[in-house]
Amino acid sequence: MTLSEPTMVVSSASPKITEHLVMKASDRSSKATKHTYPPATRRDDSDAAEQYDSMASAGGMHVITRRLFLIFVSFALLPVIVLSGIAIVYVADAAQRQVEETLMIQNRVFADQTMARLSAAERYLRLAREELLSSDEPLSEGWKSSELLNFSTTSVSYMPASFLSNSLDAQRITHLGTGRAILLRQPNSSGVDSIYMAMLADPAQPIKGSVVMRITENYIFGEPDLRDLRQDNCVYGALGLVLLATNNEICGAFDTTILGHQGNLHASPASKPLTLVYREIFLNENFRMSPWWVGIASPDADILRESTLFGNTFLGIAILLLLVLSLLSTRLIRRQMLPLNAIMSGIKRAAKQHYDKPVLVSSGDEFEAVANAFNDMSHRVSHQLTTMASMSEIDRLILSRGKKEDIIRIVLFKMGSVLPGDHFALMLFDAKDSMSSQIYRQNTGAGSDLLVIETTVTAESKSLIARDEKEVHSGEHLKLSGLIKAIGGNIHHHYQFVPLNSSGQLIGAMVVAFQTQPTIDEQSWRLASSFADRIAVGLTNAEWEETLFHQANFDSLTNLLNRPALISELHQRIARAQREKLHFGMIFIDLDNFKLVNDSLGHDQGDQLIAAIATRLLECVREDDIVARLGGDEFIVLTGESHSAEESAAACNATATRLLKAIQRPLALLGTELRNEASLGIALFPDDGTDPNVLMRNADTAMYHAKSEGRARIEFYSKHLNDSVVTLMRFSSELKQALERNEFILHYQPKVCAQTHRIVGAEALIRWQHPDRGQINPDEFLGAAQKLGMMNLIGEWVLENALRQIATWRQQERTTVPISINVETSQIQLSEFVDTVTKQLNRFGLTGEDLEIEVTEGMLIDHLEASISTLQQLRYSGIKISIDDYGTGYSSMNYMKQLPIDKLKIDRSFIINLTTDPIDQAIVTSTIALAKSLGMGVVAEGVEDHQQAVLLKEYGCDELQGYLFSRPLCALEFAKLLDADLLLRQANRTST
Repeated sequence: MTLSEPTMVVSSASPKITEHLVMKASDRSSKATKHTYPPATRRDDSDAAEQYDSMASAGGMHVITRRLFLIFVSFALLPVIVLSGIAIVYVADAAQRQVEETLMIQNRVFADQTMARLSAAERYLRLAREELLSSDEPLSEGWKSSELLNFSTTSVSYMPASFLSNSLDAQRITHLGTGRAILLRQPNSSGVDSIYMAMLADPAQPIKGSVVMRITENYIFGEPDLRDLRQDNCVYGALGLVLLATNNEICGAFDTTILGHQGNLHASPASKPLTLVYREIFLNENFRMSPWWVGIASPDADILRESTLFGNTFLGIAILLLLVLSLLSTRLIRRQMLPLNAIMSGIKRAAKQHYDKPVLVSSGDEFEAVANAFNDMSHRVSHQLTTMASMSEIDRLILSRGKKEDIIRIVLFKMGSVLPGDHFALMLFDAKDSMSSQIYRQNTGAGSDLLVIETTVTAESKSLIARDEKEVHSGEHLKLSGLIKAIGGNIHHHYQFVPLNSSGQLIGAMVVAFQTQPTIDEQSWRLASSFADRIAVGLTNAEWEETLFHQANFDSLTNLLNRPALISELHQRIARAQREKLHFGMIFIDLDNFKLVNDSLGHDQGDQLIAAIATRLLECVREDDIVARLGGDEFIVLTGESHSAEESAAACNATATRLLKAIQRPLALLGTELRNEASLGIALFPDDGTDPNVLMRNADTAMYHAKSEGRARIEFYSKHLNDSVVTLMRFSSELKQALERNEFILHYQPKVCAQTHRIVGAEALIRWQHPDRGQINPDEFLGAAQKLGMMNLIGEWVLENALRQIATWRQQERTTVPISINVETSQIQLSEFVDTVTKQLNRFGLTGEDLEIEVTEGMLIDHLEASISTLQQLRYSGIKISIDDYGTGYSSMNYMKQLPIDKLKIDRSFIINLTTDPIDQAIVTSTIALAKSLGMGVVAEGVEDHQQAVLLKEYGCDELQGYLFSRPLCALEFAKLLDADLLLRQANRTST
């Protein structure tokens, strides 16, 4: 397939223009050396005229004329022959060197194109591998064109592992193992050696074979109908072996066993002198193959055509002069000497590649014609060379992955040498907005070297620019006032558009303005079109590189730096801070309860929340601060450098405070106003770490400490946090495993009637039987679960297993009583909590009367409105609601009146000293009286001796719970206790 760069089309501008300066390119791209190429059409006529006049007025010219006349009469033939020989030698030598240098430039471009084509073949081979392997057909040998790659001159095939077995050494095996391609030379099915590019189908499993591309002459040299038939391209391998050739006979005629890095060779096959210009290209690093030598072979007759033509013409003129000069006077000799001298000076300048001054001859004879022909030849050669040099610079930027701005600078700097004009601009269309474009031109003022003008385009303007014709448009007839203003022209100028196309789409145009009507010949237009094609390839490649860079370093959702880019930035910042003895801080941000948003509103809304938070974070930081997203709901902010630890800590604290306030601002999603919270941890460099991973770990530790202290907080790292956070993180892992491995069990503590001491209910209490550490205190692991936000998962487990146990007892025809479970406020806040409870009851065939829910009063007050709604729905289904630990929280009469409560559960702290402390007695009696007046039942927990039970009975307490009656029992023991209680009741009934 020929690597023809995509062409692009241009559009015009509309009146509204916003100008801004683009800063100079980064160090990577600005290192390109800028060479000055004077425009070929701008000649310094004054210097040449002065030279002509000085020669004409030189003293003693008439003496020389008479002397020449006498010498010519005596020796006419010898001077003419010598002069003709000198001129012919000069012209032949200059023309030959000129053409050879042109061939060397073309060969350099051909070498660069060869490498580019091989690199493109490697990328295309990867695509072909994916196409072949993703096909429904089984992998099999057989060359075929790839629909994915649209190859027209080469083909791709799957080959078994044996294909490469005889061509591999250790280096090639290692190279293939990295997923790269190698070049190899093997005989094809006809026994003729061919060049192949091979890549393992699966680098991890070489036995699966390889995907192979056949590298043909047409792929390297281009389609035959697009080649310059006057030249032949050759590719040689080690020892001068011809690998690829457009003409094997010509390429094989040269003695290539002595090839150096670059140079010329000569040969005369079939008495046809040829010159080969060659250059070495290195393939070992990219394709593990010995170097190639690429060359261009051209007949010497083509190289010497211009000099031969000139020599013949000059010889005829010389003979004519011989006849005429014999009759002319000294004055005529002097007139003829001056044009000849001017021509000789021009030839010498051309030999030195100085094309800026023309040969000025106005004699009206053959010398003037020769001078004009020479001037035209010099102009064309100069134009071609400068255009090729410009394209070579763009090719160099493509191969070196230059930035878009660098390519634009080269284009604007070189555009005058391709299409000479008075004003130059480059218009690029916005790929995302078909109505927007940017116009680039060189800035003549201070500041940046590029001036960028934002403008709009219309479909009509694009259609005009996309015609791809060498038509010159008058500014008076163009409806492009915005464009005219943007490039610094006016309506009296004339405008030329050269479209830029990529993959068949118009992406921009070169714009040239002329003060007078120009004449653009066919060669200039072809060169401009080729230059435009090269620009399109360069810009497309640069944009693709920028896209890949952005994808590799930025988070796709928030456009913030991602984790790898943050680590890289941290390494640079730490190196700079260590070198300059600076301080900076890291703020680790983790959103609180973000999982609740994902679970309740969906992941799409969660993504919107993350993007909104990222925007708020960016609004809060300074210019030298860096914001990155680690993933999920975690962010990192690096604060700017300071000269002291105190200054850095103060800046971190101020920034973290702004960030927390910004996160806490209400945010509307799906009509729901969310109030977000976050926990922030701060670590300082160098006090809290001098390594990126250590610094990030310590900031994470501080953040976890903030969560454990109640969330929505800012905490600085300190070394003593490590132990507590490590313990917390250990619990995080072990609690998840406990749920998965079913290490939790439920114990049941009975609640008895205060009057009869009969069992009327029980409270389900969770226990953790750790496989290594034995039974763990509930206060210890429940506190850790609350800090880690795992109480919802544990609460769901308790609900499910308590109801399952009741159902099991019923299936065993045992006695059952209502079981109460403790519920966290975070569970009540879940929109699906009521549905979850209802589904579990239905699942086990139970009713609401079998379940009681206990909630603490403090947690209810924090979310009163939502709690009232949820508890009312639960109560409507027959579930009893109890306030646990009553008296330890708010004990507000107002919420007592609002909440749908069935029972008050007096905290054990008021029961312990009930028999001896009058204050506890007063609190308990008033609580019981209040509950009775509101129609609520009363449960006293922590009853441990008989006197406490007697007093509570006297005060009117309904139910008692504590070690006086029973410790918490496993399911089997509690069932036995229920059975015994039932038998006792039956015995009492019988006795009565």
